[in-house]
Amino acid sequence: MELIPIFAELHQAGESEFNRRRCWWMLVKVLQLQKFAGLAETLAQDHAISLVFIEANDDALLRRYSETRRPHPLGKDISVRESLQYERDLMAPIRKLADW
Repeated sequence: MELIPIFAELHQAGESEFNRRRCWWMLVKVLQLQKFAGLAETLAQDHAISLVFIEANDDALLRRYSETRRPHPLGKDISVRESLQYERDLMAPIRKLADW
């Protein structure tokens, strides 16, 4: 969460050595979903931001997890279907904020 404002400042400044892919993965690692909605609203006060929310349907996700035979990261003791629902519940506040 702490890196998101830095990411916004670097992007706005057009930092030439700014590696977007590397920064994105750092953000993913530290992101706490419960705090994202408040942070996005705060950033929107000082920056022109757009939030794009991309999601896949359950059938596509279930097929992907079946093909890789990996457990869902949120569901060590529950089914993939239940894990996907839990993830959707966690993401609901962010989805509501999305411009696209």
